[in-house]
Amino acid sequence: MLKGPMSVDNLGELTAINLQQVDFADRSFALTPDWFPVASLVDAIRRVGLRCPPSLQMVAGDRYRIISGFRRLRAASSVGLDVVPGFVRSGDPVQLFVDALVENASTRPLHLLEKATAVWKLTQLFSIPQAKVISEFLPLLGTKPNRFEMNRLLELAMLPLRIQQALVLLGLTPETAVGLGRWPNEEQTAFLDAFSRLQPGFNHQKELFLLLDEVRVRDGRSAVELLSNATGLDDLLGELRSRRFPRVAEYEQRYRQLKAGLRLPRDIQFNIPPFFEGDKIQIGFAFRNPGELKAVAAKLGEVAEKPELAEIFGLL
Repeated sequence: MLKGPMSVDNLGELTAINLQQVDFADRSFALTPDWFPVASLVDAIRRVGLRCPPSLQMVAGDRYRIISGFRRLRAASSVGLDVVPGFVRSGDPVQLFVDALVENASTRPLHLLEKATAVWKLTQLFSIPQAKVISEFLPLLGTKPNRFEMNRLLELAMLPLRIQQALVLLGLTPETAVGLGRWPNEEQTAFLDAFSRLQPGFNHQKELFLLLDEVRVRDGRSAVELLSNATGLDDLLGELRSRRFPRVAEYEQRYRQLKAGLRLPRDIQFNIPPFFEGDKIQIGFAFRNPGELKAVAAKLGEVAEKPELAEIFGLL
């Protein structure tokens, strides 16, 4: 990996750094977006000071470019520190970036978006061949060394800011984020607004996006329109399912009617396969004594003879 991990000998000279001389706008070596939360670092620095010196490079005039420690320096500035200790280094920019990457990857877990930024900068900014990035750098990042993973990280790195922020701050999954990035801007905004308001869990998030993506393509309808009247997650998913699977919606309505006709006691659970894809119905019940078990068995015997049950099986 170029010259290998950074050693004690090439850390650079430990110097008192005046923060007014630091160019915070130069993010050539940054892995972490500048909007990542730093509250915990601010609290730690306020309590004990900056214990882990960042690395910087002297550039034109008396200005410093940050190599590693962007969040530490931002936190130090926010608590009012004027001078902090830092290692001043020099050398080839590619090697300096690799050293910073090794330092970060070996001392803390990297967020997926930080890994994506690293891969983008290695390939696009520092022109390292993709084959070398796959074989040498993806394992360093804890990622499988293959082209699919590299392409996925590159897609994440190039997503619009609002989608990247939703990935970090709102729990948007990487798969949904990448898919959403292929939508027009106004549809991205409509989805993210609804996502923030409805806050779907992992499984519902996946279903919501897939249903929207399929319906908007098949029916030629904008996600803006499909989401315009969304008031609750369950109602929205139900509407999208009925659009995507109209036959299933008809089956569900008929199933509810037939199940009501069975007149099952509340303590008997009656479950059909999702989307009517299967040939088995699951029954669940509990009993406290042999007498209750006999009563449940008798009720199930009655249910087995009802025509509604036969019709329910016909829906499967």
